[in-house]
Amino acid sequence: MPGDPMFKHGELLDYLGRKGSAKVTELSRELFLSESTVRRALEQLSALGKVKRFHGGAALLDPEAQSPIRRRQISRLAEKSAIARLGATLVEEGMTLLLMGGTSVQAICPYLKGKRLTVITSSLPVMNELAWEERMQVILLGGVLNPAEMEVRGGLTQLTLERLRADLMFTGTTGLHPIHGLMTDDPNGVETYRTCMRISDRVIVLADHTKCEHYLGTTVLCGLDEDSCLVTDDGMSDSVRAYFEKAVPKLYVTER
Repeated sequence: MPGDPMFKHGELLDYLGRKGSAKVTELSRELFLSESTVRRALEQLSALGKVKRFHGGAALLDPEAQSPIRRRQISRLAEKSAIARLGATLVEEGMTLLLMGGTSVQAICPYLKGKRLTVITSSLPVMNELAWEERMQVILLGGVLNPAEMEVRGGLTQLTLERLRADLMFTGTTGLHPIHGLMTDDPNGVETYRTCMRISDRVIVLADHTKCEHYLGTTVLCGLDEDSCLVTDDGMSDSVRAYFEKAVPKLYVTER
């Protein structure tokens, strides 16, 4: 119904979806709505997180751009790239890799291209990066999609993992606690991660220096044992570096 506020919202979103952004005057003219009606509708859509207001108009917000994984993709790019480049030097031809979700792991994909590898992954972004590599076999795990991270998890994932093994597992982390080890904010994914660690000969943690200095995360994934190594950057303080040199069996530090 034309008088229904949701009708106006739908019209405005459809128009902004085509144009990206528009002035109130343009929206009023093209949609045959009064300017006051357009302003009220835009304020409501702004409160819902659908549009961003600017003086005299509004722009459509990209839901994908607001997702947690997309925000992290543009965070600490230099550190992630340097860490990924160093981490990739640990990979040998013919290996089977288990690549978890997260932007730190996704960053390693460009440095693996051209190598003869088998890649097991729960991550859709990783799959998209490596799917067309002629020398790679990519095994995409089944499971329930976690849209926030664009990875699968759950019972189906674990059933598949039980039939597989990997030489190296690459994972990121929410934080590295000096006592508890790897932390996460996602308690629902813990069992999947622990299964991945169990079937892997070696676990490689990719984490920038902020993850080593700030103990974020509410749930313990695992401690850092004799089969683990940490790849990080040189932004950490001397005291933190000294601690992890003793706490982690293998520590690799790259310049940013």
